[in-house]
Amino acid sequence: LLGLIFETLGSRQGEGALKEPHTIWGRWRIQLADRLWGSESRTRLRLFELAFATQYLVWMGMLGLHGTDWLGQEGFHVNLSPLGVESFPNWPRLSVWGVWVFLVVLAAGVGLVFLNRWKRLGFAFCAATAIYARFADPASAFTLSHLNILVWLILMTAPPEVGGRVSLTPIRLCQALLLLLYWNAGLAKVVHGDWWDHDGVVASFMPGKYRTELSAWMVRGMADWSWEAMKWSILGFELTAPLLFFFRPLRIFALLLGVGFHLGIAVSFWSLGPFSLHCVTILRCSCPLPGLGGSGIGLESVAGRKVPTLLLRHDGRLPRGNSRVWDCGRRRV
Repeated sequence: LLGLIFETLGSRQGEGALKEPHTIWGRWRIQLADRLWGSESRTRLRLFELAFATQYLVWMGMLGLHGTDWLGQEGFHVNLSPLGVESFPNWPRLSVWGVWVFLVVLAAGVGLVFLNRWKRLGFAFCAATAIYARFADPASAFTLSHLNILVWLILMTAPPEVGGRVSLTPIRLCQALLLLLYWNAGLAKVVHGDWWDHDGVVASFMPGKYRTELSAWMVRGMADWSWEAMKWSILGFELTAPLLFFFRPLRIFALLLGVGFHLGIAVSFWSLGPFSLHCVTILRCSCPLPGLGGSGIGLESVAGRKVPTLLLRHDGRLPRGNSRVWDCGRRRV
């Protein structure tokens, strides 16, 4: 639904630009619409689908190794609804056969995504398993459980591919989801946490039950000033992530910070490795690749080889800066 709304808004922005071709506002609107809900080659979205399905298989597979304890009736479970944590009771548990059916549906969904056959059905299977796991065992659910549900629903409701090109809407929604997560995490640390008051707040998390050998060594051997520097770097990245990823010259720097940030989390807390893998797959959406973008030059296959193809904007004009002459065999474009 969001994809269809954005596509409609994008076409309306293009119509408005045709009526106001000489105004700065008209040009700005068409450029914004083209970047936010235009179309691009399917390469980036397809790579994201494969990466996201892989991280989902890793996370659910780790839990599925103890499937009967996790979702079965024999396992130990806590009902949080009397405490007001959950607004409704837990969903019913599965029998032994039900757990196997759940795992088969999960594997079938991931397999359809990998094979690129009946892909929307695969998205639906993955979303259904994520939703059930979230509400059948809410005591073990955390941020990753909710993010998986949201991303699978975004992919399931994305506009269809047309002529080898896909809408930018699912990519933009996933990017916005991650940036909102970063910014809210930084805001919570500043407003509700004690990160302003204590320079060693990062070190206080390291000796917990989820520590690794590396985090234990860091607590023993790192100087106090390094923990303070780590604290300010974390706050700086989370609070400024929307700006860092918005401006193209800063995007590579933001990607390096993001990957390093999640790599540090994964090697310091063994249980948060799947969460870091999840976030890195969404960061993959922001990697600049040749031939991608709402407008400009794309790569199309002509006579078995890749040649540049000029793409029109919504208003039917060529994007700025694409006046180069391309040699495509016997024809010059």
